[in-house]
Amino acid sequence: MIPQNMIELIHQEIDGANTPDESRQLQEYLSQDPTARQMYGELLTLAGMMARVPQAEASANVQKIVMNSIDPKRYHRRKNIGEYLYHKVNPDPHPSTQSKEDSMKSKVIFTGLGMAMAVVIYFAFVYPWPSPVESGTEGTIGAAKKYRSEQIGDKDVQLGDQSGSSTVA
Repeated sequence: MIPQNMIELIHQEIDGANTPDESRQLQEYLSQDPTARQMYGELLTLAGMMARVPQAEASANVQKIVMNSIDPKRYHRRKNIGEYLYHKVNPDPHPSTQSKEDSMKSKVIFTGLGMAMAVVIYFAFVYPWPSPVESGTEGTIGAAKKYRSEQIGDKDVQLGDQSGSSTVA
């Protein structure tokens, strides 16, 4: 199997587009791979045959038929990004049949998307979020001050009768 980059170098060599380094790299590869050498020879022969074929001009009648068969409305440039994106999402093979309702829907959709993006940008970059240092919150309800208070000791815990008999009322 010939690597894709070598196939590209073969085509570029035939077209005369390789740099001297690329040509040298290709020649080294061709000297090692007989399959690639055969492909290069076949493509070189084909390119020579194609170069000998005379260029033919289409008759005026054929040009007229082809140009008249192309629908200019199908290949017109769209005027705004909203219309372009709408047609990328909802391709219509015949843009001339697009109704005003569809056009209005696309405008509403892209206006809504634009407004949503503006809100996200505002809250991400402009909105003054409270700083934890200023408001006194550090991610907890209050600062843990356990180390400052007196700890529970044995004298604070008093157990009742431990004889094992309990009376249920």
